[in-house]
Amino acid sequence: METNRRVFLSGALTLANSLGRVQGAVANGRRDACLSTTSGSATEPTTDQIQQIVLGYGPPAGVGAAVGVASPSFGAKIVCIGALDDQNGNPLPFTTDTPFEVASITKTVTAAAYESLVLKGYVRSTDTLGRFLGTEVNSQIQAIPLKDLADFTSGLPEDNHSSNGTLPSTATGDYTDAEMLGFLQNPPFPITGTGQVYTYSNLGFALLAASLQDAAGMHSFASLCDQQILGPLGMAKTQPYGSRPRGIEGHLPRGFDQNGNAVPPGWPPFPAYDGAGGLVSTPNDMMTWLQFNMGIIQAAGLSDILPVVHAPAAPGASGVPVGTLLALGWFISQMSDASGEITVIQKDGNLPGFSSQIAFLSPNGCSASNAGVFVLTNWNTTSFAFASNIAYDLVYVMAGLQPPSDKSRYPHPQG
Repeated sequence: METNRRVFLSGALTLANSLGRVQGAVANGRRDACLSTTSGSATEPTTDQIQQIVLGYGPPAGVGAAVGVASPSFGAKIVCIGALDDQNGNPLPFTTDTPFEVASITKTVTAAAYESLVLKGYVRSTDTLGRFLGTEVNSQIQAIPLKDLADFTSGLPEDNHSSNGTLPSTATGDYTDAEMLGFLQNPPFPITGTGQVYTYSNLGFALLAASLQDAAGMHSFASLCDQQILGPLGMAKTQPYGSRPRGIEGHLPRGFDQNGNAVPPGWPPFPAYDGAGGLVSTPNDMMTWLQFNMGIIQAAGLSDILPVVHAPAAPGASGVPVGTLLALGWFISQMSDASGEITVIQKDGNLPGFSSQIAFLSPNGCSASNAGVFVLTNWNTTSFAFASNIAYDLVYVMAGLQPPSDKSRYPHPQG
């Protein structure tokens, strides 16, 4: 398949070499501040290397990939590869402000909002859904701790590739929080293994977002995110697609499925589930999110959450993928082969027509992470993980290692 090879660069982001980061010893569930230092050096991928890796996976015409790499040792850059069309098939400019659906990377923002509200005292680390949703849901759902919703041990059914009974048959694209809570007064599915068993639950993050909105006195997921996370970080172009307050449809690229067929945007106006996978973001904003989570840039009153959201949260849970630990909204994954071993903190996102991945080397003590990458693309594949494979190849390159030829060694996408 012919691939358009236009490449655009953004050198607008500059990093400092020595930055502060809040991390350190755990004390009463919080962490004391310590001064960050960088954790060695990383190999900077060249633009040609990034382009070769992306094109090596054979994206069809009309597919683009925005790839961002960052390190305290070499700075940050975004490379946009390919050409895009809009929803009507007309050429769409591809820049570092082009929006993409980030799908389940949204969960990392929702989990960050949770921990932010814990730090501010609006939420207790022991709180359950019952404190915020009360009799709007049945007693079993009331008993689920918010933390277990955030660390993938809610006890709710796996619902990533099938609703598994977690949605009513009458649900439409305008499915609201009120409809979701009404349905959950008498849910037709079991709740088992809360806090003990891993299940990937989009409903869990939808409920977490609804409870956080109540705790913060917000009336939408958009306002919750803006208040707690996006506003402090200056991520002004990141928004839930379900709320669509800023005319996002005209700027979204046309997405493609496994076979290169054009498909409509994969996350309809579905506000109840915005906290699970509804965010739309841009390469520039995702670079901010990457650098923030790496500990490279700071946000007053917000950076304290990082040691908590990135730490193993349910180490005894069963059913967790091999080589993986559960964190709050994130997965901690170990990859190894003959060329070396790396541990990454990562999250993927997949919806019809879009896929994404964010990953960075696990920090060492108080140090900022030494290497990180994100990939946003308008191609969702089923036979292989396009965005994830690109990201992990580049993490290996930045770690000074040869990417393995056997991509099955990479963490399997969860969302």
